Amino acid sequence: MSWREENYETLHFNAVIGEKMEVDFAGKTFSMIDRLTGELSTIAVFVAVLPYSQYIYAEGMLSTKEPQWIEVNNHALRFFGGVPAIVVCDNCKQAVTVNKDWIEPELNKDYAEWAEHNGTVILPAKVRRPKFKSSVENSVGILEKGFFHDLEERQYFSLEQFNTELWEKLDELNEQNLQNRDYSRYDRWQEEKRELTPLPSAFYHYMERKEAKVSSDFHVRFDNAYYSVPRQYVHKRVLVKATATQIHDGMLLREEEYSHAVAVLAGREEKAPLFTELEQWFKEAYGLRVYDYFCERTNAGRSRLRLLLWDRDCAGKMKRGANPDERKQRRTAEKFAALCVKYKMHPAYRRPEDFLVTYDTLRDEIQKRVLQRCAGEIKSVVTPDICRVEILFDRVHVFFETDEQKNRHQDDGVCDSIRRKLDAIAERHDPFGAFADGVQCVFASRQTLDEKYDSNMFYYTR
Repeated sequence: MSWREENYETLHFNAVIGEKMEVDFAGKTFSMIDRLTGELSTIAVFVAVLPYSQYIYAEGMLSTKEPQWIEVNNHALRFFGGVPAIVVCDNCKQAVTVNKDWIEPELNKDYAEWAEHNGTVILPAKVRRPKFKSSVENSVGILEKGFFHDLEERQYFSLEQFNTELWEKLDELNEQNLQNRDYSRYDRWQEEKRELTPLPSAFYHYMERKEAKVSSDFHVRFDNAYYSVPRQYVHKRVLVKATATQIHDGMLLREEEYSHAVAVLAGREEKAPLFTELEQWFKEAYGLRVYDYFCERTNAGRSRLRLLLWDRDCAGKMKRGANPDERKQRRTAEKFAALCVKYKMHPAYRRPEDFLVTYDTLRDEIQKRVLQRCAGEIKSVVTPDICRVEILFDRVHVFFETDEQKNRHQDDGVCDSIRRKLDAIAERHDPFGAFADGVQCVFASRQTLDEKYDSNMFYYTR
């Protein structure tokens, strides 16, 4: 036995502002009751804390698998308002694969990618050494000895109900003055959050990957559901990717990306210095505005920078003919890499040769979502001989009963009247001018749909 083990000497480390976030699961779990079957489900509680301010975040989870583990870590960063330099975690399988010597632990692949995406470092605690994450251990103890007793006495019928009550209690705890102190965890966090690295423009999402063969009806099966794909992939094997919450359904932007871009456009979200400088440079270099940017990985694992422009015409100006303009791509990559070095963000993007540059369009995304939001109003437009109205991506398809009716109403002004009504509906829901040129309308007949496509909207849209 060594001298250290015989004497059990320890050293106290003073917390450094903005340096660490410690994460763990609470030992206490709760029960949720299914209203229909009476079946009980177990709610585990994820806990995160910033050691300097002792500011605590917690969230109930019905599953502690990797997708949900990534999501609650994202929620913790959002709650804290930034990214610390180091994340200290337990040796759970969602975070660590092997940790024999503590010096070179093997991290879970997705958690390591999550850390790289956010510009932080994962430092697992030593195995069976809780003092290496003493702040989160102490926070778990405070919760379990405190208001967890109140939560335990209540019945829960949904995870949302549990988390709502948990967060109310947590806010009270964070805003209470610390013992023998004239300040609270919240007060200290107000100071600490200014030292955290800014949040990424879009959070990293766990991707479940599965190969599937496209059937003759242009669908693939994933997680006991069927999804359509372009017809050129029929009878071929494809890679299906899904996050914890969605499979992409024709929207190029995830909901979180879209919400962030729209908030920036509306002035509700403050622009990060890196983005402000990138936006100014892009306008001077190409005469185009960048509305947001997103960093992600391709299927092959390569880093990719996605710049959000206004519409397809803008994206077309970054091409040479039908192909990307390599000179503009290289120039843009060099500028973004320099900004990443300058602002100490996005470590994987600090060399221009290490990532791709691609472009998405915001106008199309706004149009799709506006049409979905006012679908009820659009489908209630009443005009003689209309039998069906469908919204497909950024267009409205109006079906008359017969080809003769369709042709007649295109001549007598009825179709123009329908366009004006749809334009008025869209304009009420569109604060950004995405429909300045009006709603794209396609007029067809049920006769055509029945005769050529066996009444199948799916085949019609192909």
